Amino acid sequence: MVTGDIKMQKSIFLTAIFMLSVLSPIALADVTETQFQDGSTSYTHTFSGTGSGFAGNLTFPYGAEVISASFDVAGQPSSTTWGNLSTNADFGGVGGAAWKGIPPGFAYGTRSNLEVGNDQVELLGNPTIAVNGMDLSTDATSTETINNTGGFAANGDQGFIGATSQLTSVSLLNSSSTFRGFVIIHGDEYHSATYSSSSVYATPIIKRYNMTSGNYLGTASVNSGLCNNVQPLYSTYDATSDGNGNVWSVGYSYRELVKWTVTSTTWTCQNTYTYSGSYYPMGVDIDEDSGRLFLLMYESISPNYNRYLYEINPSNPTSINSSWLLGTKEQLGDLNTQSSGLVVDLPKIVTNEYYS
Repeated sequence: MVTGDIKMQKSIFLTAIFMLSVLSPIALADVTETQFQDGSTSYTHTFSGTGSGFAGNLTFPYGAEVISASFDVAGQPSSTTWGNLSTNADFGGVGGAAWKGIPPGFAYGTRSNLEVGNDQVELLGNPTIAVNGMDLSTDATSTETINNTGGFAANGDQGFIGATSQLTSVSLLNSSSTFRGFVIIHGDEYHSATYSSSSVYATPIIKRYNMTSGNYLGTASVNSGLCNNVQPLYSTYDATSDGNGNVWSVGYSYRELVKWTVTSTTWTCQNTYTYSGSYYPMGVDIDEDSGRLFLLMYESISPNYNRYLYEINPSNPTSINSSWLLGTKEQLGDLNTQSSGLVVDLPKIVTNEYYS
């Protein structure tokens, strides 16, 4: 009897423990497991590209029943780099034409109505052919109190002559030439291209004149020098001097820009630069204040026959720093005119049209 009573007491005791454990809040509560197999509570994976990543191994107690699971994902780049956009190439190169590309720092890029040059980006200029002559007092003010003598408005006459007022002509004496081309200043002399007929499709003679008196001093010899073209002055439409013995000229027939070294009595060709396609250089000038070199370029494509202003690099004249559309053949002249000659005195730009 004693043995049976002891067994009965043990059974009642174990049953009581079981019932109490079921009713216990600890037994009834859910258990949140945050531990990975290696004992850590978080898992890190570094992605080096697109694709899938392993999420780590979780350890669960033996016999555990998983009724729900969730995880949070957070991340940050393992490294960062920065691109400094500071050159013309970063924005599609020099000029204002349409461009698409992948410069440093961009996945994709496009450019519209912007001009890139000198490692800067700015809004594209909008040239106009409108002229305000300033020849009438009403052009400047309704009070008629501004001195506009010479076609400009100022407090006092400084000797400036406006674009719509005539300059005093220079009489070049003792020369038998009838047809005159370009005229440049070299030292205290004028050097002028002169032709034997009205056609520019010939090689002119360079005649020299004293700037003060206008007296004829004789001709200057023309040497091909380093140039392969034996007629670098043939069909020359325009020329300009930098005042230091360097002269630039443009020839229509060969689509050339020609660089010369000029002394009082000699022109020596240094190099020629050819422009291909449908573009012809028709004028050339140097802006005296900035020293920048410009070309008037004619596009021989119907129906517009566009005229462009090019800023070119004197060290590499086939490299175009910037370009501007000046207008069509109809806007700048009419259907019977041809471009010839350029004057750049920034911000003023003057081109010439002659009847062809």
